[in-house]
Amino acid sequence: MNRPKCHTPDRQGQAMIEFLFISVFLTIFVLGFFGLALMMVHATTTASTQINATLVFDDQVDQDTVLLASNQINELYLQLDAAELYSEEQLILSPNQYRAAVQNHGVVHELNRMMLTLYFYDIDRSVYRYPGTVVTKTPDAGAPFDTILVPIFDTATQSITEWKRPLEIDDIDDSNPDPDAPALVTFSVWMPSQQSSISSVTFDEDGIPFGDNQPIGVNGVQAFADAGLSEYSLSGTSYTSDGRFGTVVSDANRGIYGLGELTLAPREVGDVPIVVRPYRRIFTRAGSFRLKP
Repeated sequence: MNRPKCHTPDRQGQAMIEFLFISVFLTIFVLGFFGLALMMVHATTTASTQINATLVFDDQVDQDTVLLASNQINELYLQLDAAELYSEEQLILSPNQYRAAVQNHGVVHELNRMMLTLYFYDIDRSVYRYPGTVVTKTPDAGAPFDTILVPIFDTATQSITEWKRPLEIDDIDDSNPDPDAPALVTFSVWMPSQQSSISSVTFDEDGIPFGDNQPIGVNGVQAFADAGLSEYSLSGTSYTSDGRFGTVVSDANRGIYGLGELTLAPREVGDVPIVVRPYRRIFTRAGSFRLKP
């Protein structure tokens, strides 16, 4: 007895089509996950650096290596430098200095060494430096030198509304009339960080962004003097770029203010690439310690 043959439907390619639909959402999920993971790594590293730095700072105050002076923040930074605890000048290191600092504990000051894990290689300057804006500090005594300030970017106004030192000591409060009462100091480590992805930018036929897709730029910058940092100015030091990198390189720390510079590929051969400067998300960890007056 002959049985009728069963014909199964042809399902070739069905799994591929199903995966095609799923892969769109899967890709978005994976990119978002890595973006959040990167933000968490930066935040955790900054928190760890802040905790270690505040403990060292507190210990040095207890030993009278650093003496707290009311409303004399600049004097406090000079004390940190003299005690070989922290130097603003060591926020920018040459490749040889950086390698030596990683291998030898005595090359850079103690707090600077704790911050080395946050340094990156600046392809525009061929140096290792702390993230932020490269500025020149002109002290009352001594020669000017390049260092770093962290710009705080306000997304609503697209302006730099504040400037922070990477290692910030402020809020010295010794108003307590009791002469034996300790003063309260806020000790912070500022670390600029941003997620690895950036919103898409849509262009019209002439290659001009339109609507809400305008790339984020910098519309205004708070003057250093207005921020109480009159001894600082934007760096005019010329550097030799690393020849291994081209001029068109996307980097989250590029640009005059170190706010990032991503390059969109040209639409057609021969077109000039479009530079997009995303804003940074700023992480900070602050520790408050009661120090001896």
